[in-house]
Amino acid sequence: MDHLPSEPQFLPAQTVTGLYLFYDGHCPLCSLIQRWLARQPTRVPLALVPHQHPRAREIFPPLCRLHPQHNLLLLTNTGFVHTGPDALRSCLANLTSIPLPIDSALPHILYHIVHRLRAVLRFLSLTKRSTP
Repeated sequence: MDHLPSEPQFLPAQTVTGLYLFYDGHCPLCSLIQRWLARQPTRVPLALVPHQHPRAREIFPPLCRLHPQHNLLLLTNTGFVHTGPDALRSCLANLTSIPLPIDSALPHILYHIVHRLRAVLRFLSLTKRSTP
């Protein structure tokens, strides 16, 4: 969390100079992906913020209205919000190590795979708790 920019700067121009990716910090799979993303070189700075962290609401006060516990959210410094597969597409496009064609279906497919795996992990954790 030390690498977070102090505040998003909502610029009148549409120049993206920073991104904030809000993810589920309690999800082991999301945390694994977050650690991988943190090691990747990016075109513009990418702050990875668990949506449960108090700093997340300081950065983007309406965050809770977008249901970050169910959806990946990417906020640009210009105030534009990407959600779901579009958030993943924009995030991957920001990585310099992955040449991703703009019309690639890969982010959409990956997003839905991760979404389903999260559901399975939640189910397994609930069944584990309910077993005596």
